[in-house]
Amino acid sequence: MKRHAVTAIVAASVLAVGIAFMAHESGHAVAGSLAGGSPTWLTATEVQGDFEGLSPTGFVALGASGSLANALFCFLGWCGLRRKSATAELRLSAWFFFAVNGMLLAMKAIGEPVAGWGDWMTILRPFGTPMPLRIAVAALGAVALVFLVRRSGDDLAKLLPPGESAQRVTEARRVVWIGAVAAGVLALGANVANPVSTTRGLLLGLAAGLGPFFPMIFAARFASRVAPRDDCRPAIAKWPWLGAAGATTAIMWFVFGPGIRL
Repeated sequence: MKRHAVTAIVAASVLAVGIAFMAHESGHAVAGSLAGGSPTWLTATEVQGDFEGLSPTGFVALGASGSLANALFCFLGWCGLRRKSATAELRLSAWFFFAVNGMLLAMKAIGEPVAGWGDWMTILRPFGTPMPLRIAVAALGAVALVFLVRRSGDDLAKLLPPGESAQRVTEARRVVWIGAVAAGVLALGANVANPVSTTRGLLLGLAAGLGPFFPMIFAARFASRVAPRDDCRPAIAKWPWLGAAGATTAIMWFVFGPGIRL
């Protein structure tokens, strides 16, 4: 069977992951500032500043703003997948936007209340962060993750050219693995010069960049359940997509990587 070009997969993954990072952290910086806080550094993985004086509503806005930005791009990806006139390259990028942003949302909702730190603890701070509430949020995140795994698997199946069932599952896993490698390189490159803490930045970057790909690998198991579109063809490397991915990489590595002083 025909396969998606490696360069097309890399470009789609870099665009989705890079924009997910930048939108998430920029959302925190904007919301924190509007709520009365004082952000001082904006990096690829976190925002530093003085937010202790925020009102309860301000803390909720600060914590939720990054996830709301990811939810927006998840929705845009979902819309792109359902656009009948979309090219193979647009559909592949839309799938990465939908899956990466959606999985990131669900995994943060599961992990952060359990671990006791992160955006969700900021959201829950005005409520005293009781354990029953933290468990309820994690349970909702788990339900969302199960839905996203099945939905993203079905949507990926529609992007795979015709072939035998085993071949289509193999191609689905190939798409996810290549995308994961590209995301890992992007995250590492963006955090080698992290001004807050290189080690912390690298760990946060790898967790955020690679975390969504673990359930995406599992979603690839469902790639044989849905028939491909009649007009399905493999994505190829086109200059607009390569250029956009290159620009995203440059901004991540040389702007958000060393940080932006606010």
